[in-house]
Amino acid sequence: VVRHGDRTPKQKLKMRVRNAKLLRCFEAHGVGRGCAEAKLKTPVQLQEVLDLAEELLAESDAKLAPGSENSSESEADGVPLGKLRQLQLVLRRGRRA
Repeated sequence: VVRHGDRTPKQKLKMRVRNAKLLRCFEAHGVGRGCAEAKLKTPVQLQEVLDLAEELLAESDAKLAPGSENSSESEADGVPLGKLRQLQLVLRRGRRA
């Protein structure tokens, strides 16, 4: 489960993740080292997640046939595209703040 939260519960984003790249990122930051969750707060950590999200979206776009719809129900390697796009938007917005 990925959750982005800055100050209020309304700014949190939760989603289930089965993607190996994202799971390795979370393991490097706490999960799997005796921690039940990873807390990614630093700009470097959040940028790493943003880079992975953009990479997954680019790979998904490249796989889609020309003219086919990219629905939010589709998945990119085990991550719902709608949630992945939302994660990308939130982290990009936070980078400008």
